[in-house]
Amino acid sequence: SSLVLRNVSQLGSIMVYRHVSQAIDCLTSWRMSHQNVQQLVVKTGELIQTRSTHESRYDGIISKKKVPYLYLEGDGVKMGGQKKQSLEIHRFQVCEGSQKVGNRTEMIAPHFVSHLNRQQAQKEIMNYIQAHYDLTNTVVVSNSDGGSGYEKAVFDELSLG
Repeated sequence: SSLVLRNVSQLGSIMVYRHVSQAIDCLTSWRMSHQNVQQLVVKTGELIQTRSTHESRYDGIISKKKVPYLYLEGDGVKMGGQKKQSLEIHRFQVCEGSQKVGNRTEMIAPHFVSHLNRQQAQKEIMNYIQAHYDLTNTVVVSNSDGGSGYEKAVFDELSLG
């Protein structure tokens, strides 16, 4: 079921697959090997990628926001895997600023994009920005560590218009 896929994948992202297997054996009436846990994690990732059709996601948006400032950030996160394999999750976020809510600070109108493919993540955040914002009189404040794929030129391209 989709609930099992979600829960096993969520556990697999924070625990060793053998420990996930042991937890499932202890907490449910059925058994699952660590190889099955890995297969479900991979299957979940494939399902997420195939279901993410972002190109037509923003069609139909007519009015674009005009904001004085737009904050844009991007970075890659490497996750170690089995057999010295690693995955890199590419992440971009955009917001219109921050506001105080009690003792906390919250982002105004945040939007997050994550993908295993950097170009796909960049394309999706660009589509979102172009569909939602009129940047003609907007100061775009960007933040990055300048790593590969997150250079100044990338953020210049994202803030075109």
